[in-house]
Amino acid sequence: FSYENMSLDIELTIGVSKLHDQEKVDRVIRRAQVASKEASLRRLKVLHYHNKLGQDPELTGIIMSKLKLALDEGWLELAFQPQINTSNGDLFGVEALVRWNDGELGWIPPDVFVPIAEQCRLITPLTAFVVRETCAFYRRFNDNTGQEIAISINLSARNLSDEFLIQEVSSIIEEYQVPPRLVTFEVTETAIIGDIEKSRAALEDLLDLGVKMALDDFGTGYSSLVYLKELPFTELKIDKGFLVKDDKAQHNASLVEAAVLLGKTLKMEVIAEGVESLEMAEQLAGYGCEICQGFYFARPMSEAKFAVWYEGYDNKRNIIGKKHEITYET
Repeated sequence: FSYENMSLDIELTIGVSKLHDQEKVDRVIRRAQVASKEASLRRLKVLHYHNKLGQDPELTGIIMSKLKLALDEGWLELAFQPQINTSNGDLFGVEALVRWNDGELGWIPPDVFVPIAEQCRLITPLTAFVVRETCAFYRRFNDNTGQEIAISINLSARNLSDEFLIQEVSSIIEEYQVPPRLVTFEVTETAIIGDIEKSRAALEDLLDLGVKMALDDFGTGYSSLVYLKELPFTELKIDKGFLVKDDKAQHNASLVEAAVLLGKTLKMEVIAEGVESLEMAEQLAGYGCEICQGFYFARPMSEAKFAVWYEGYDNKRNIIGKKHEITYET
């Protein structure tokens, strides 16, 4: 393109969105703009809009307003997925997972509404809700059974920069009399990327409370080893995508074994998530990974269903080799 004796190279990116029957044109244009911006970021010439909830600016706004109402009205729920000690079949702990079933939009996945919560500053009350409900769950479980179990809670990038996080967490743990040594906060590589010094300060402040810190989704990023070296993690969670689903994939099996050995060498508790079969559980146990969670043992469930599951739990039937026989709705 020539302009005032200058020759300019113009790169064009096109976002494409399909017009559905009886749909307003301005909504289609917004979707096309989303696709065009994503095409530019990914250096693509043309990109078709992927109709996924949360990408449309209009739907993002709807979710944003609904999420605030859901927090205020108590419409969010927690699901708990058991973590099993495969060496003896004992229940080690649970990971708390937030769930949202909206009356109009239906089930909204956390990977959709959590990033929106971060954008609109709702992540602080959302995290406080999860921490409080998880600690309340522990207190009721301990009062009813007399047993101690570990509880794991996910933190986001915004949480680590929240100056009131430590005070809030400490207050809730003390209120429900949860031993800090049984509490683990999980963060992913994406939550700490960019500012290691700031992340280290936040993690150390949390550790000073007596809780544990886990690097979640290990094996999915490119800098995980750097973070293990630079940051004070006490637990390592191997991502389900890193596990070996094909027993012939010796190369991948060696990588998993090396990851477990790495965690053990660093004196970290190693937990594998996404364990879906007996073969996978046996393989991990053989590598020295004693704590596993996944569909093979139990799916995430409500507190009521967890109580039923635990009441019928028998470690001689849920240990590696024999799958738990109790059935329950999911």
